[in-house]
Amino acid sequence: QSFSQPRTWCSSVMFVRPLLGVSLLLSIVSGGAADCPCIHEFPTNGTLLWQVERTLRVQGSATHLTDFSLHFERDDQNCTAYAPPGNEGVLCFPPEYGLGSCKAHDHKVGPRCNSTRRTPPSWCGLQWCYVDPTRCNVRYEKSRMFPMLDLYYSYSACGNTNLASEDAVEAQLTRKLSAQALRVSYGFQEEPYVFRGSDGSWDGVLVEFVHELADHLGFDITEVPISNTSLATYGSAGTNTACANDIALGLTDLCVANAWETTERLRLASALPTWWQEHLYLVTFTGEEQSFMGLLLQVFTPFSPGLWAFIVGSIVTYSILMWLVEIRQLHHGRTSGSFAYSLYMVLLGYLSASPMYMPKTVSGRFITVAFSFFVLIVIASYTANLASFMVQESITGKVDSLASALDAGMKVCSWSSLTPVLEAKFPSISQQLVEMQADYAQAFEDLGAACDAMVIPKFAYDMAVGGLYTPDNPTAHCDKLLVGQPIVSINSIGLASEHLLVPLSYFMVKYRAQGDLERILARSEYQLPGSQCAAEQDLDTEQLSVSSMLGTIVVSGAL
Repeated sequence: QSFSQPRTWCSSVMFVRPLLGVSLLLSIVSGGAADCPCIHEFPTNGTLLWQVERTLRVQGSATHLTDFSLHFERDDQNCTAYAPPGNEGVLCFPPEYGLGSCKAHDHKVGPRCNSTRRTPPSWCGLQWCYVDPTRCNVRYEKSRMFPMLDLYYSYSACGNTNLASEDAVEAQLTRKLSAQALRVSYGFQEEPYVFRGSDGSWDGVLVEFVHELADHLGFDITEVPISNTSLATYGSAGTNTACANDIALGLTDLCVANAWETTERLRLASALPTWWQEHLYLVTFTGEEQSFMGLLLQVFTPFSPGLWAFIVGSIVTYSILMWLVEIRQLHHGRTSGSFAYSLYMVLLGYLSASPMYMPKTVSGRFITVAFSFFVLIVIASYTANLASFMVQESITGKVDSLASALDAGMKVCSWSSLTPVLEAKFPSISQQLVEMQADYAQAFEDLGAACDAMVIPKFAYDMAVGGLYTPDNPTAHCDKLLVGQPIVSINSIGLASEHLLVPLSYFMVKYRAQGDLERILARSEYQLPGSQCAAEQDLDTEQLSVSSMLGTIVVSGAL
C-alpha cells in the first residue's frame, strides 16, 4: 500500500495464497467493526493466479515463477510478495499483512515505515485491515497494491472514524501513490522552472519539487515524451496544451510544467494547486529619436501648461505691484517709470534668478523678497525636472500600455493559449495579434521582425536583460523595455489525470506549506540575474547630449 525506495527484494514472486479446490475465498470475521469485519484470506482462484504469472513473465518483473505458494522462505521468514509496477523484483511482507484483525499492519513493515533514513510517517501506527466490501458499511478504499485482485482496505473498520484527522487522511492518500510508477511528461521549457540541463536531463525548480515529492511518497517516475500527435495538433508553442491532451488520451499521468491556467487545458486535464501567479507585461523597444519640433518643445515639458500659465500670471502680477508701489512714483514722467519697463525688469530678474530692480520703498522690498523666494523654488524645480525628462526620454518606450500600442497600430506578439484572455480584455486586438511559435529566448530575438511589441511574463524579461538568453552579448536586449503595469495576471499550474488529483494536490499543498518549493527557488542556481542594462542607464543619467539641450539653446537664442 505505501511503499517506496529503498526496497527489499525477494527472489520468488507470489501475490496470493490459493485455497486448494476453492475458487472463491470466504471472508472470516476476526476483528474490525461489526458492520465491516476484517477478512482472513485473500480473495483469489487458480485462474487469477495463472493470469498473475503470465503477466509477470511478459513484463519481466521476475524470472523465478516455479512456486504458486504465497509462503516461501527468505532469511528464515515467510513472506507475502508484492511486485511494484515498473520494477524488476518483489517486496516481501508478513503473510498476515492486512489480514485477520485490526492492527498497525504497516508498523516497521515496508521501506517507508521501516526506514533508517527518515522518521516513519505517523500513519504507520494506524490500525487497519482488508475488508469485504459486500459486508462493509463504513468507508473503505480499493487496494492499489494488488491491482489484479478485488481487494479493499479500511481504517474506519478499525476505529479510525475521524476521517478528517491528518494521520487518517495521509494514510488513505499515500496508499493511492506509494509504489506506483507514474508516467510523467515535461511541458514547455522555461528556465528556471522546467528545462533540459547541459547533460540532456530535465532540471528546474518544478522538476526538483516533483522528484522530492516522489521520494516523500514512494512513487517512481517514468519519463514519457509528449506524443507527436498532440504536438502536431497544438504546435511547439502549445507544448503545455499538448501535454494536457496526452493526459486526456491516457498517455501520461502527470505534466510537470509552469502552465498558464486556461479553459482549454482544464477541459483536457485536472489542474493541480497553483504554483504562483504569473504577471504578464507588454515589452517593446525603448524610445525612438524625437523630431526637431519635439526637441524644441522639450524645454517646456518639465511643467504642465497650467503651471506655465500660473508662472506667467505671477510675473505679470509682480510687475503690476512693483509699478504701482515703486516705479510709477519714483520715475514719473520718464520711460523707466512705465509699466512696460516694470514688466521688463521683473522678467529679466525671473530669468536670471535674481532681482534686477532694487526697490527703495518698504512695500517694494517686501514684494521683491516674496517674489525672489518664488523664483528660487520655480527655478530649482524646473532644473531638476528638465534633467529628469531629458534622461527619461532615452529609456522610455514608444507606448505606455497595451491599449496605446493598439491605438498606435502596433503588431503585438503572444502565445495562442493567451489569445482568449487578451481578446476578452481587448476586443480589438485580434486584428493586430501575432501568435508566436518560439520559446522566450527566440521571441526576444524575433521582436521587431514579426511584431512591434509582445506580451510576456516578467521573469522572461528579467532573464533577457540579465543576459541569460545571450551569454555572449549580455546587453543585447537592453533596447527592450517592460511597459507600464501588468496586462493580466494568470495562475501557473501543473496538470494531472483525475485519479491522481486529490492525493497529489494534498501533498503538494502540504510540502509547499513546509517551505519545500521556496527552498528550491532560493538556490543560487535558480536565482534570476540582475539587469545588465543598469550600468548603461546610469551612464545616461550623467551625460546629456547636445540634442537634449537643443530646445533650451534655441529658445534662449530667440529671447
